[in-house]
Amino acid sequence: MGDLYALDFDGVICDSVRETAISCVKLRPVVETGYETLLIVRLLLEIKNPSLRTSLVANGLRVEGILESWFDILPVVM
Repeated sequence: MGDLYALDFDGVICDSVRETAISCVKLRPVVETGYETLLIVRLLLEIKNPSLRTSLVANGLRVEGILESWFDILPVVM
């Protein structure tokens, strides 16, 4: 199983415009405020590593499922 890294570069270490743009296109449709990004990262970790699951929300969930039902998932992961 591969590793999942979630990093936030501000351009001081490297120019991350391309990576940030790609991430925004994939998950930004559901993120309305900054804290939601942390919740999505947590879900992605739970999807990648089932032993980290703290709720049943991530059980069988895929990225497409996050995009389709984020507003139903959000209150549960909060």
